[in-house]
Amino acid sequence: MGAAVTALITGAGGFAGHHLVKLLSQQTDWRLVEFVRRTDSAAPRQQRQRIPGDIRDGDLIRELLEDERPKYVFHLAAAIPPAPPSTVFSVNVAGTATLLNAIAETCPQATVLSVGSDAQYGWQDATRLPTPETAPMRPVGAYGLSKVFQEMIARRFSKVRRLSIICVRPFNHVGPIQSDRFVVARLARQIAEAEHGLRSSVVELRNREAMRDFTDVRDIVDGYLRLVLRGRPGTVYNLGSGIPRRIADVANVLSRLARIPITFCSTGDTRDGEVSITHCDNRRVRARTGWRPSIPIEQTLADTLDHWRTVVGTGAPAP
Repeated sequence: MGAAVTALITGAGGFAGHHLVKLLSQQTDWRLVEFVRRTDSAAPRQQRQRIPGDIRDGDLIRELLEDERPKYVFHLAAAIPPAPPSTVFSVNVAGTATLLNAIAETCPQATVLSVGSDAQYGWQDATRLPTPETAPMRPVGAYGLSKVFQEMIARRFSKVRRLSIICVRPFNHVGPIQSDRFVVARLARQIAEAEHGLRSSVVELRNREAMRDFTDVRDIVDGYLRLVLRGRPGTVYNLGSGIPRRIADVANVLSRLARIPITFCSTGDTRDGEVSITHCDNRRVRARTGWRPSIPIEQTLADTLDHWRTVVGTGAPAP
């Protein structure tokens, strides 16, 4: 049996990071190093290779890379709203530059997956749907713009410093343990609370006509693994189901899964600049890696609702 392959996962304490760690833990001969925010709970290093820190801390990052010499780096660490724009840009842009510079100095042979977002695309013309990787960048808000800059930095390091970097733009991913700041988790939590008699069975539904390209987070992280193993360095890949769904239709599936009758009250409000539809063109990743989503949306929603039933029923802290 050969030596274990070391993989560093930044943002391992987050939504996708949690599921990526779970997936990679099932791989034989893989050794995981989980880098999490200092505010995330972390077991002692001798019990688990889970390192708390700040992605912008160059000395810490360099020391970690020198110690571990990972073969693969999954860069998921990111700041998202409601964090202020200054934090979003600092973490997503400066943090990425800090990490890649340290990789170039300590383990330049590592393969790096830089995780962006479909928020980089923003509003697209109907003629560009589904959205290919060649679509123009029209981000709305600090988060989308920060991910554009993050990708620019990654591609610059790939070209100038000759790092093996693969960029991915995942579309909306959903599933168990997602924060209820996001629409599917928010609906699931409200339904679970209604089932437990903690709120009315009338559930608030915002922007019901918006369409989102939802993919199960477990399929998304499978795509991440396939990309570090089979993706072409210097290339950008979309990752999404390729099926846009109305928020109202997703809500209706959740209501059918509920244990009590649920009705929806439309608030009708939208965030400034919020796009009306996201629709992923995933042909490039499918052709290169063979990736396809395998978990039906009904299963994703059922698992998400079951997660919130557990959280609400036990009083466990929400993500």
